[in-house]
Amino acid sequence: MLLQFSVENFKSFKDKAVLSLEASSDKNLLESTTIVKNERLLNSVGIFGSNASGKSNLFNAITAAILTIRWSSNKQHGQLLETIIPYKFRKNAYDIPTSFEFIYYGPNQKKYIYGFSATQKKIFTEYLYKYDSVKPTTIFDRDINREVEYKFTVPGLKTDLEAIKERNDENKLFLATAAQWNNKEAKDAIDWFLYHIDVHATNMDYLLKYSGKYFEHDTNNTLKKFTNKLLEKSDINITDFNFKAENLPGSQMKNNLFANNIDPNSFQDNSIYKNYTVNTKHVVLNEDSTKDNYELSLFEESLGTRTLFLLSPILQKAFNNGEVVCIDEFDNSLHPMLTIFLISLFNDKRLNTADAQLIVSSHTLEMMSDKLLRRDQIYFVDKNRNTASSELYSLDDYSVRHNVDRRKAYLLGRFNSVPNILSGEMLWR
Repeated sequence: MLLQFSVENFKSFKDKAVLSLEASSDKNLLESTTIVKNERLLNSVGIFGSNASGKSNLFNAITAAILTIRWSSNKQHGQLLETIIPYKFRKNAYDIPTSFEFIYYGPNQKKYIYGFSATQKKIFTEYLYKYDSVKPTTIFDRDINREVEYKFTVPGLKTDLEAIKERNDENKLFLATAAQWNNKEAKDAIDWFLYHIDVHATNMDYLLKYSGKYFEHDTNNTLKKFTNKLLEKSDINITDFNFKAENLPGSQMKNNLFANNIDPNSFQDNSIYKNYTVNTKHVVLNEDSTKDNYELSLFEESLGTRTLFLLSPILQKAFNNGEVVCIDEFDNSLHPMLTIFLISLFNDKRLNTADAQLIVSSHTLEMMSDKLLRRDQIYFVDKNRNTASSELYSLDDYSVRHNVDRRKAYLLGRFNSVPNILSGEMLWR
């Protein structure tokens, strides 16, 4: 589970921004929290703000950090770290390192702090701390500005890590290199980044490509049953569906790769080579009071139905594996009641047995209800008009009475983070 993510000097986030999933002492909606090793963590967080405030950049920051870790071992000497995009509105922007930090519980239920700072050319700092007791143990600490760049403090690990550092490079993360060379501490720590946190888009091309591979390999129909149940509970009139995967012909395969700027020699995800077809089944009452089965292509369904259908593998996988699911524009084409329903699933311990978490951005004001989200579950992103720099802050930072209508207060600008729209008269003067 994620306790905290922080970022500094990334896109519109010039100064340090901290997203915390550690619950406050608030006793309301305790079902929205999970206790891990005596720490109370939030099951979900909703992020609100006006357009162009920087919400998407926060999700981009999480994505950039994860991909930098996942792709590190494949970097060639001197190859740029393209995922690192600094705040650009200052001189020498690309010479100032971007910083990321995660505090999380790994699959082994150990608590870690991992962070790094980097420009596109090289890693400046990197560190990994592990909690075996109330105090963290330093697995490694790296700083290129020190006389001794790497520091290792655990006697049993020092010899192994000293040898691995000689195999690392200035544009590679030591965590990834050590894991590649089978260091157990590094492999345990990096496992969470590889399999237990993901950022997802809500556009159809991405969702069909991502979810299609899980439908394709659903040999025991557990995903199909989950999807049908999700549609039923969401009051969607689909009784069943057929899924088909076909290999693309060679020419179309090349066009797919070209359209996605992918080198065929380096691509590992076979879903790009597939054509996925989904037909939904409907039982409809005829004029003569008889019922018949009818089929539609998934793309004949509403956009909201398509989105919900293709989110189902992401949700099932998260509930099974205890993943952190991050979705920008989560409410895209979804009814507010459906958005609320999906968030509430993460509070259902019968379904969410592995303590999955959900981080979303939204414009659905119904989500702000004190019946759904605690104050510490609501975050805002606002942008300074003078510096074009984004700021992230929590509703919990404000003194708000529990009986206050949060949605009304938000629209009135009490928490900032709303557009300052000119009236029509002012606009055309």
